[in-house]
Amino acid sequence: PPRRCPRFARPSPRAPPPPSPPPPPPPLPPMAAGLKASLSLKGYTKATFGLDEQLAFRESVASLLGGAKFRRDRIVITAIEDVAASSGRRLLRRLLQTSYEVKITFTVALVSSGDETDMATNITSRVLSDADAFIKKMNASGATNVSLPSGGKFVLNNEGVMAPPPPSPAPPPTPPRPAKNTNCTWSSLQSLKTSGLPDGAQLGQQAGQCEDPDLDPNGIQNGTSCDLRCSWPSMDPSTSNKPLSPGPTVECQEGVPEPSGACHYCLSGGEFEWDCSGSGSSLSCTRSHTQCIMGDSSSGYEGITCPTPIAGDTDDSCNHCLSNGATGLDGSKNCNGKCTPGDSEDPCYKGYEDPSGHTGRRKLLMGPSSSPYGGGGYGGGPYG
Repeated sequence: PPRRCPRFARPSPRAPPPPSPPPPPPPLPPMAAGLKASLSLKGYTKATFGLDEQLAFRESVASLLGGAKFRRDRIVITAIEDVAASSGRRLLRRLLQTSYEVKITFTVALVSSGDETDMATNITSRVLSDADAFIKKMNASGATNVSLPSGGKFVLNNEGVMAPPPPSPAPPPTPPRPAKNTNCTWSSLQSLKTSGLPDGAQLGQQAGQCEDPDLDPNGIQNGTSCDLRCSWPSMDPSTSNKPLSPGPTVECQEGVPEPSGACHYCLSGGEFEWDCSGSGSSLSCTRSHTQCIMGDSSSGYEGITCPTPIAGDTDDSCNHCLSNGATGLDGSKNCNGKCTPGDSEDPCYKGYEDPSGHTGRRKLLMGPSSSPYGGGGYGGGPYG
């Protein structure tokens, strides 16, 4: 007999996706004032009149006041009190729940403060005058135990108009910043002369790339930088205006010149080391006949001759400056770890010379390719 093909049940059509929830209503516009009122109802205590019951109260009042057009977020419950507790009578757990009574204080946002009387009248006439309708509306909204309070009817207590809270103070204006991708102009670079330059850096005549006359007036482009000159005095005029490496620079960030870097205190490669002996006021430093050597990758300070390039170190023979806390070579000054290399009048510089000439310290002996202001830099040349 012929074989029959198996029959497969047709897949049932997919159920349509559930409808998306309605979008939230727009924020309530600012209201001029608020009516403060209160009323009592039976069937609940302060503890049992929870969030669902509070929502039912707001929805019922809003619905009876204006239907769907009256927004429930205009009604805010501000207090719930046990009526028996406030009158001095204890609530008895053995009583039926319908004997409990609470006072609800709430506010209704008003378009203008003159609407207070009309709003109180509307709540009395549209919401509370028909007690059965109000109770049914509360029951349908989730508050199923509501009943008439003591006295047999709902009574609205008008407690006056509440002024809206004062507006928050306006935030301070944000200082204007230059537009993005703008140049740092010549004038903005020149403004660094009065503040913001790194230690030892200088803007002025022959002050490195940042003082190039070709930059006047346009300056440097956003995202680019220029080099500054280190202001250490030099005994070698051919290197006096060249920056140390790594030296101070100025980077342009959205039209704002941002200085960074520093002038270091390391001797140049090939320059004769300092030999300091003694301590305190008897400390003295002279030049030795040993030359400083550039550090390599294994030294931790590759490309320069000293491990602490921006802080003085009395014991480091390839550092121009005395340590922080050391007594200066004049026997009195307290050094802070900084000095001006090449300035023989700076007591924190190891080449200091007493004006009286009775120090016993030898004058500088310069190496064949030396610079007394810390050159040598990462580039390995006599000035960095």
